[in-house]
Amino acid sequence: MIEFKKLGEIIQKKVQSQKLDIPKHIIINTQTRLPGLEPDKEDEIKKKSVENISLAADLQIEFRIPILTVSFDSDICRDAELSEFIETLIEKANQNKVRVSVIGSWYDLRGDIVDDLKKLINETQDYDNLFLNLCINYDGQQEIVDACRVIIRKIIFNNLEMDSINKELIKQNLYSSYFLPPDLIIECSNRFRGTFLWDCINSIVYCTNKTFDMFSKLEFTKALESYKRDLD
Repeated sequence: MIEFKKLGEIIQKKVQSQKLDIPKHIIINTQTRLPGLEPDKEDEIKKKSVENISLAADLQIEFRIPILTVSFDSDICRDAELSEFIETLIEKANQNKVRVSVIGSWYDLRGDIVDDLKKLINETQDYDNLFLNLCINYDGQQEIVDACRVIIRKIIFNNLEMDSINKELIKQNLYSSYFLPPDLIIECSNRFRGTFLWDCINSIVYCTNKTFDMFSKLEFTKALESYKRDLD
């Protein structure tokens, strides 16, 4: 297993050779349900949402995006379809040497799905070609709260001086401590979800104004084109 510190160094070296007009880290924030959604369409929408999480992973490989984060709540998909997606992702990640991390309150999912996610993490933990984060039932504010708790414990047990607290220290204690801040955030709504909240300053935000079940490769390329224009 690659140590977090070494992993951060690997990521830094990998992105140095990346094209300047391609984001090094993209976040896709999902939203499936909007007010007025017809209940009889729920199953169809959940199925399409899982398909689009898989599509996002395919697009990362196709466009060679070093880091991709997809943030979603477990209620956007049915358990059976989520389990099937994880199984497919394990095969895809192994073929393309993609390291997959899972962040958030995913331990609250059904037991067999938790086991599947653990298998996904374990089987891909030594890869360093691309990096895929699945944020499941994730809360950006809670991530910062948890980082503060870790720092306070270190102070209580005399492992840290109060005056040493700074931005870098907080970053080191986040779930995403070893990842670069996101360059591009794709919001599948018109509201910011707050994924990796601490790191999002100066990120370019692209709003699809469509729910995630309507996400497509065309929408992804539009986001990339918008990112390139904003760089000019």
